[in-house]
Amino acid sequence: MAKIDQFINGEVGLSVRTKVNKALQSVAFSEMETGAWINDDTMATATATTFATSASIKNYVDDSIGTAGTTRSYTFISRGAGIGGENFVGGYYDYSTTDSNLSNASTTQTLGTANVAYGAHAFCVAGGAGSTDGSDLVLTVSGTSFSGGVRTPADSEVIVLDCVGAATDQYFETTKKWIGQVVYTLSSTGGATFSFDFNYGLTKYDDWGNRSFVITDFEAVGFCDANDSGFDIQLLEHTDTGWTYAATGFVAGSSEIVGMNTDYSTEKNIAANQGFAYKRTGLSVPIDGTGSNGFVVRITTGLANTVTYLNVIVGAIINDGTIT
Repeated sequence: MAKIDQFINGEVGLSVRTKVNKALQSVAFSEMETGAWINDDTMATATATTFATSASIKNYVDDSIGTAGTTRSYTFISRGAGIGGENFVGGYYDYSTTDSNLSNASTTQTLGTANVAYGAHAFCVAGGAGSTDGSDLVLTVSGTSFSGGVRTPADSEVIVLDCVGAATDQYFETTKKWIGQVVYTLSSTGGATFSFDFNYGLTKYDDWGNRSFVITDFEAVGFCDANDSGFDIQLLEHTDTGWTYAATGFVAGSSEIVGMNTDYSTEKNIAANQGFAYKRTGLSVPIDGTGSNGFVVRITTGLANTVTYLNVIVGAIINDGTIT
């Protein structure tokens, strides 16, 4: 009551309510002035009587948003009649297992089928440096693009600006996504003799809506209809490193984050009328979804119709939500 008494005795004419409010404000400010402020980004030293700086509050909230966990889930069922093979969830690779050998004698390579809703980036993997007697060597992708919600017929994008400077196994990808058939075209200004060898295909990968995140968990649980010793589940990071060019037998994809066959080694088969599962936790794989970075789950079956169902869950921490 000392503060209130001070105001009552020293400020004649003020209402009691005003005197009390000013007294309480004085108490608060006097406490702040005696070292009650903290600048602790983790708020570990916070108490019921301390005050946090705006900088520490912002950092604390940013870090809290950054540690918010979330998951993606996918379901896979074996395809119909066939021999099994490579399947994907969370995205896909659609590619040729043999390379393209473009030259001045044959300047174009088609990919895909007209009117099919691919919605994917075009990519290529260089077989080495191209050659030309002209002033440049450029590889261009053309077709109907769909980017940012806009469909653009007769569009094009340079995928490799300098094929002469390309290195073996170097990966290139268009920023645009394509629907329908696309065409790769090799050109050389003033060139009479030129060539470039590359693998090619389409890719769709999960980048969580162009966001940055860290993959922390992976789990797959399923049930099967038949014995399959050729079965595998892999979580692949889609990135521009780790690709391998092949004239024949090309396999799309770069780095394996985790894989069932890699971890299980011998006990990796699935059996008729039995369940199976594969789980990994404690992962820490940063993904920059604002660039050409994401993930794809590859499911390999040795036979057709072996998997009754397979549920896949990818867990991650979103770390791009900050206060601005």
